[in-house]
Amino acid sequence: MTLRPCVFLLLALVIHFSSLAAPPVRADEKVEGAKVTFDGQVRPILAKRCGKCHNAERPRGELDLSSYAAVMLGGVSGRAVVEGKPDSSPLYTMTAHLEDPKMPPNSPKIPQTEIDMLRKWIEGGLVEKVGGAASTKATPTPAPKNLDGLGKVATLARLTPVTALAVSPSAPIVAVPGKKQILLYELPSGKSLGALAFPEGEVHVLRFSRDGKMLLAAGGVGGQSGAVVGYDVASWKRQFAVADENDAVLAADISADKSRVVFGGPNRIVKVVSVPDGKIVHYVSHTLYEVGCCRSGSARRGCSSQPATGSADCTCGKRSPARSSTRSAGTRRA
Repeated sequence: MTLRPCVFLLLALVIHFSSLAAPPVRADEKVEGAKVTFDGQVRPILAKRCGKCHNAERPRGELDLSSYAAVMLGGVSGRAVVEGKPDSSPLYTMTAHLEDPKMPPNSPKIPQTEIDMLRKWIEGGLVEKVGGAASTKATPTPAPKNLDGLGKVATLARLTPVTALAVSPSAPIVAVPGKKQILLYELPSGKSLGALAFPEGEVHVLRFSRDGKMLLAAGGVGGQSGAVVGYDVASWKRQFAVADENDAVLAADISADKSRVVFGGPNRIVKVVSVPDGKIVHYVSHTLYEVGCCRSGSARRGCSSQPATGSADCTCGKRSPARSSTRSAGTRRA
């Protein structure tokens, strides 16, 4: 046999066995086939897309997405992820723009490949790192069975900003926000008196009535709901819950006779309602954000601040044709 036929035979054998070998696996196929983990694929996505608002220093809505433990803890709205159920996990549904508020806010969806990665991570059991098992250590914060009276203070997982503060004018008591609670302390000792349930969300406003007999709390969940609640100081029982809003209430106060409540928020409408029935008796629409209240005469009226400049301009319930319109209940909108 000559050399030439031997070469052709050798090449034929190489081609034949090469065709029997498994095709090479691409890098992306390796990632797709491997289990998605928080440390490996999810943390970089959250850091890049969500870290500006949901970080450990100032977590918006008390939702910190900078670490696995913090994600498992959730925020004021409850759990961010539910093992094996992406369609029940706000971290996925809001990022995928399947429900409001859509995330990131006022921005297009993040790349679909990253959304799919979040979904696979949730479906795969919320694994923290390579070699780790599916984990559901986090449990949702149970809703209080009884909304009336003082209860136990819920332990905070981290230091949080004080978003509101109120001191009673008639008793040595100070009120500050907790996690879906209002914490009460005795002055000057600082002794804890207990906590009032505020399952409506994050507390943005705390006010004692002028006689100190009622505590007003307002807040909610940004972009979802808002409420104003009144507590009787003698019994710490709820007297009313009004303002079924679609965004958090950022400012509120109660009249001297405790018959009316004024409140406002990002929806740029200041409302005055009677309590306890919550009937709207007056409202003012304007183009500025509602961030505070000011005293005018014997009643409290709405005060607005323009977010672009931070300058305050008190409307005090008066009509300002250039920026606001004042209406009583029953008046038809133009």
